[in-house]
Amino acid sequence: QTQSSGQHQLPEVLTLSPRSTLYPLARAFNNMVYRLRDLIASHQDMTNAVSHELRTPLARMKFALALIDAEKLDDRSQKQLQSLSLDVHEMESLIHSLLNYAGFEQHTRQLQIKKGRVGNLLENLQENFCRTQQQKLRPHLQLEIQDLSAGVEFECEWKLIETALQNVLSNAAKFAANRICIEACIEKNQFQIRVDDDGPGIPIEERQRVLESFVRLYDEQNDIQTSGFGLGLAIVKRIMQWHQGGVNIEQAPELGGAR
Repeated sequence: QTQSSGQHQLPEVLTLSPRSTLYPLARAFNNMVYRLRDLIASHQDMTNAVSHELRTPLARMKFALALIDAEKLDDRSQKQLQSLSLDVHEMESLIHSLLNYAGFEQHTRQLQIKKGRVGNLLENLQENFCRTQQQKLRPHLQLEIQDLSAGVEFECEWKLIETALQNVLSNAAKFAANRICIEACIEKNQFQIRVDDDGPGIPIEERQRVLESFVRLYDEQNDIQTSGFGLGLAIVKRIMQWHQGGVNIEQAPELGGAR
């Protein structure tokens, strides 16, 4: 039961005779199980409330904004309308991020482990990255991939690993000047994926903190708080833990930014 709890599974209630010497321990364990079930249930209720109670009024606001004829407004009113639309979009993005994070926090199912090669995933990431940067008018930002895994097949839940890499790439793209490099390799019987960028890097004292929920770095160069909600790297940490792995943040040896 304790092992299943450590593997992110909800433990079952223990049944022992009151005459057993382990009965007091089993009773304490069962009380913990009941408490965990209550916490998870309340967490799910809160998530459902956010999903339905907040999305509905936001949808009405978006519909009302879409009905406004901006061409009939003066310049000041148009700017206010545009600002309001951006605020609604940001609220919608925050709700989406919170629901995604809540889903990862409530992860109790078994991983859907399959064999595969990382090279195919990296190629898909590169195609999506180039398309996204074109849309954001940042075509100069280049993503390089290096697959040094020698075609070895790995076992993981590929959709989750893709989500983790997407989050890391999104974070790197905020700070990179021109280049990001992904390298997949095998080192000391461990499969490693390294993401390097040529940005300013992450200070040593911030490297563990940025893996926590709702932590955003401060961009000293532009004197602003970075965009986003501080959940991307926290999700990466969760996914790595589920795969019996971890996340390390260092300085990129060649590009000089974060690894």
